[in-house]
This record gives sequence, C-alpha cells and structure tokens, in this order.
Amino acid sequence: MTGQLLRKRAFRSVLPLVTTLLIVAAPACSSMEGLYPAGPSVPMTAQDVADAALLTETSWEPIPLQLRTGASISRMDVVGDTIYLVDSTNTAHAINVGLGTHRWIVKLDRAPTQPVSVGERFVAFLSRNFLTVADRFSGTVVLRKGLEFTPSSKPALTLNSLYAGAWGNGYKLRSVSILDGWNGWIYATDAPITSAPVAAGSGGDEMIYFAAQDGGVVALPPRPATSAPPGSVNWKTRTLGKNTADLTHDEESIFIASEDHALYCLNRHSGSLRWKWLGANVSLVEAPKITSDTVYQPFAGMLAAIDKSTGEERYRVVGAERFLTRVGQRDYLKMPGDSIAVVDSSTGAELTTLHTPLFQFLPSNPTGGALLFSDGKNVYSLR
Repeated sequence: MTGQLLRKRAFRSVLPLVTTLLIVAAPACSSMEGLYPAGPSVPMTAQDVADAALLTETSWEPIPLQLRTGASISRMDVVGDTIYLVDSTNTAHAINVGLGTHRWIVKLDRAPTQPVSVGERFVAFLSRNFLTVADRFSGTVVLRKGLEFTPSSKPALTLNSLYAGAWGNGYKLRSVSILDGWNGWIYATDAPITSAPVAAGSGGDEMIYFAAQDGGVVALPPRPATSAPPGSVNWKTRTLGKNTADLTHDEESIFIASEDHALYCLNRHSGSLRWKWLGANVSLVEAPKITSDTVYQPFAGMLAAIDKSTGEERYRVVGAERFLTRVGQRDYLKMPGDSIAVVDSSTGAELTTLHTPLFQFLPSNPTGGALLFSDGKNVYSLR
C-alpha cells in the first residue's frame, strides 16, 4: 500500500478548535507552536487529521487538566471503555473513552514496565516485580507490594486474586491475593509462561487461561490465592509450537497466536477447536485484536482480517502493523512511522492514507467508534 503524503496546512490555534479534545498534563495553552522542531512546513492540526482520515466529529470538548502540569505521556493503553495513561511523573490517569472525563488519578511509586492489566473490579500496574492494584471504578489503591517472584508475563485479575507467569526455580503460574498481597498457590509448568494469561467468564463459568512456550494451553478453575492449589484442570490442549503472544478472548472463545504459524480459535468452555487459520506461513508472535465480528492478526510486516465466526480471511494489508479501530465501515490500521491507512472493513480496499507527527501514541481501540491518539502531551478523540 503506498502512502499519500498530505499537504501540511498553515498553523492554527489548537484550543479554539472543536477537534482539540483533551489537554493532558499540560497548562491550558492556545497553541501547539514549538511542539515540533521548526521546519519549512507546519505540523498538521487535529482538524487536518480529521479531514484526512474521513472523520468529521469530535468525541469530546476541550477539557483542561489542573494536575501534573507540564508532565508528558509515557504510556497510553485503551481497555474497554477507559483510556489508561501514565505520565512522566508516574501518575496514572483513567479517562472515559466516550466522554473524555477523568474517572480517577493515582500516583504510582515507579514507572510501569508492563501495559496495564484490567479485571472486572481491579486494575494492576506492574513495574518489574513491584505491584500497584487500584479499584477500577474509584482509583482507590488497595495494594502496593513488592512480589517475592519476578513475573514473566502480564497478569490476569479476578475479583480477589492476580495470576501471572513467574521466572526462577522452575516455571510456574503464580497467584497473589489482591486483598492483602498474600503469595498463594503455584501451578508448575514445563516451560516459561511469557504469554499474558486471561480471566474470562463469571461465577461458576469463570476460568483462568494460560499458554506456555511448550505449546500447552490450560484452563484452570479461578481458585483464590488464599485457597489450596487447583486439584485438576478444566481442560488442557496443545498447539504445535511455542506460545509467546498474549492470549485474547471474548465471551465464547480463546484466541492463540502460535509460533507454529497458526492462529487458533478455541471454545473457552471445552477447549475444542472452533477453527484454525493458516494464512501466515510464519511464526505468530503478536496477539490478535478482536472486534464483534473480526480478528485482526499482525505478522511479518502485514495484517490479516479474519472472520471471527468461520476463520475465513477477509483481507490482508501489506505494511500494516496492527489494527487501531473501526469507525462506521472503515478500518483504521497503523502503518510504519507516523502513518495510518483507512480501508474498507469488508474488503480491505484502500480509502486513504495519512501521515502526521501527531501520532506519537496510537493505542488500539477495538470497541470502535473513535480514533484515539496523542502527541505526547495532548490526547485526541476523533470519530
């Protein structure tokens, strides 16, 4: 896919634009002047991006923040209906995706080394082996603790416990009580767990799923860390290669991108195979993103869009690095550098490509409806 370099437009004041949506960790200012090195052309504004990306409406009105003045964004993730930001002062911000309003702000003791982990009730920030857990709705910190093990994966969370792979003295899935930091039961494995486990379901239907580098995929009952280890597994299966990419799931399925060149869709209740996609012909080392009807799998400098029900490939885009979001019948894909491709969500036909230095942070937003991005100090939401 060839990029189309957009004509840079004359500088316009940012805050008066309705498309300048949220000023994060910076004083209220009326200009982006000086944000980028001086040059013969002027950086695109949010309005330019909206026009070029076939987007016409803003999601939020400008909201000046009063906390952490002058800080820059160091990490930006989107999970469900919330944007999770960590700024250069190690302060975590939870922002409503739809409204652009803050849910809460939490000061972390140190910079996270993993993306945020989000459960039904809690969120966890992991910095090597130091853990901070906060209430997902209020931001109230419920646990700050140095773990007695070094996590080998991002953790999964339930209402009372955290589960993560662990290095050292053999390979294990470790459990930790969110309520008091108690290091609980251990499930030994034959190979490292570097793929992030997931917790899915609720009540008697809830299970903890993890995949190891020996190809094993295991579903465990979600026993609290304070309980005895699970006496048996709910089910266990195996892929033909290493599993290093994080697991992805919805209500009915678990998706596993394996180094055996296959993307697996398993029934999460039984472990039976729903379908298997073999269109990559290379090792899959990155987790897929899923929407209500499509699985987007990156591999070897391209991206495949796969029907979620059948496993049939709909399209692939050479050069695409990952799926960003869907707005209407358009898919937005991250391209090399600071570019985005806009394609038809059914066929993958190119609609346009845009290039702008505003795209310093481009998180995936699988829930769709808005393109979210940041220039390092400001967060924008366009739809």
